Amino acid sequence: NYKLVFNDIVDYVSPWHGAIANIIPSSNDDDDVWGVIHEFDKQTAERLTKNLTGSNGIYQLIRVTVKYPDNRTVDCSSFELRNPLPGERRPSPQYLSMVVAGAMQKGLPEEYTNKLKRVVHNSHEGPISLDDKAIGELTY
Repeated sequence: NYKLVFNDIVDYVSPWHGAIANIIPSSNDDDDVWGVIHEFDKQTAERLTKNLTGSNGIYQLIRVTVKYPDNRTVDCSSFELRNPLPGERRPSPQYLSMVVAGAMQKGLPEEYTNKLKRVVHNSHEGPISLDDKAIGELTY
């Protein structure tokens, strides 16, 4: 019951120079969000939550029910943007490439990764504001 969108939020300048991924509730049966479930120990989960939702955090913690392809379900935590601006925005090509690469690396369905590849980006050609070390820390 969710949809992947790309949003901006008030008073936040993305180091990616474009909109960032977000999930929003959807009543459209054709909408779905594929992803990966990660299990963290309590200390790591608390640190991640604090980093993303703290005083400077741009996300809020939500609970979602994830449905596997075989219809099993599991309750999970996820994050959604706090106070996103109305309407969808465009991600930078660099950010979109990272999202697509992650989906492919984690083995998400080809139909879904192809859908991600069709997202229209904002054509940002300049550098992004993350250094190589920060980008390397985004992978695990």
